[in-house]
Amino acid sequence: MNLKELVEKLDYTVLQGSTNMEIEGVAYHSGRVTPGSLFCCLVGAASDGHKYAADVVKAGARALLVEKEGSYPTDCTVLLVDNTRKA
Repeated sequence: MNLKELVEKLDYTVLQGSTNMEIEGVAYHSGRVTPGSLFCCLVGAASDGHKYAADVVKAGARALLVEKEGSYPTDCTVLLVDNTRKA
């Protein structure tokens, strides 16, 4: 599915990259990222998905959905939302 279509109902800001790309899957656990996926960086009680951004991009994630501005790998699209869990 095209990323732009996937997030069309979300209120987001593109921090880097483009939404004009195909996404092959969606993951919120770093161990389940597959090539071409969108990784949702969730903040949990025990861990923060934002700290795995570099690892998931190395594993093939093409885009990140984040709720914190920061330094992310430059070879992926980064979308900022208010709350990744809600999005």
